[in-house]
Amino acid sequence: MQFTEKEMFKMQRQKLGIKLAEVAKYAKCDPSYLSKYEKGKYEPSPKIINAYKEYIANYQ
Repeated sequence: MQFTEKEMFKMQRQKLGIKLAEVAKYAKCDPSYLSKYEKGKYEPSPKIINAYKEYIANYQ
């Protein structure tokens, strides 16, 4: 089974226990935007998507 990049980041976020509110604060957006993004209902700006990925990839 193959996953999209978005699905991989969502699974990683959940595995690490990162709340959407944490990522949203870092990305300077509303958590609902990220929730809709993860569900495929909204496509935020590249800046927000990059911040989302950066936060999850560098989470410690």
